[in-house]
Amino acid sequence: MTVLLCKPLTTPEDMVLGLDLESLGKILKQGNNEDYLTLIAEDNPDSLLIVFEDKKKDRISEFSLKLMDIDSDVLTIDDMDNDCSITMPSADFSKIARDFKTMSESLQIIVTKESVKFKAEGQIGSGSVIFKPHTDLDNPDESIKIDMNQPVNLTFGAKYLNDIVKASTLSSTITIKLTDKAPALFEFKLPSGYLRYYLAPKFEDEE
Repeated sequence: MTVLLCKPLTTPEDMVLGLDLESLGKILKQGNNEDYLTLIAEDNPDSLLIVFEDKKKDRISEFSLKLMDIDSDVLTIDDMDNDCSITMPSADFSKIARDFKTMSESLQIIVTKESVKFKAEGQIGSGSVIFKPHTDLDNPDESIKIDMNQPVNLTFGAKYLNDIVKASTLSSTITIKLTDKAPALFEFKLPSGYLRYYLAPKFEDEE
């Protein structure tokens, strides 16, 4: 995976850009490890200008990516009080999502004050992993933290979780915020911000 050096983001106001991730990925592969990446979008843009700059070789590469028409109102998710929040190493959650996908199309997350349990059941059998809260003073990112207002038992599509955990390479921890019968929030902290995914749980009639 190409790692690019990014300049700070500057924008006078919030802006929604509809990107085809597959097309964006193809363009990002054109950059080199030491390139600086700049994304430029005008007001009401129909395309995104992507600029790679190699300062050592005085080379600048520019690409234009056509934007998708997305209704920004559909993307609005109101802030809500969460029933519980789990912060854990992203590598651990990524391994659970990958391993259990081979067993089941769904992953169940059960949270109590004492632990968080990940469970999968499929035609070949079942499995579960339990994490209990603990604090690692030597390596804080290895700690498990559970904040709970009430117990939660939700099930999510394994396929979509595996798409989400691809971002685990960007952050050493993941925070999962769960609320009964509401989309879950999966948050990866970045050096200059965060990356968030929202995923709706599965219900009994979807099983």
